[in-house]
Amino acid sequence: MGGLSHDIAEANFHSFFEGFGPVVDSVIMYDFVSRKPRGFGFVTYRDGRDAEDAARDTAGGHPPHR
Repeated sequence: MGGLSHDIAEANFHSFFEGFGPVVDSVIMYDFVSRKPRGFGFVTYRDGRDAEDAARDTAGGHPPHR
């Protein structure tokens, strides 16, 4: 998922995407030097349909900001 705020918390990221279904894993990508979020992350769902819903409902929309 892209378009994340550069000050998003991991717990908020995970919690937001759990709204689409059970999350197996989530990770925010960080800049190696600054240690700040790079604005994107990955979410793994138990059911692929939940991933499709999340991608559809957040495309060009409103991913979590904090």
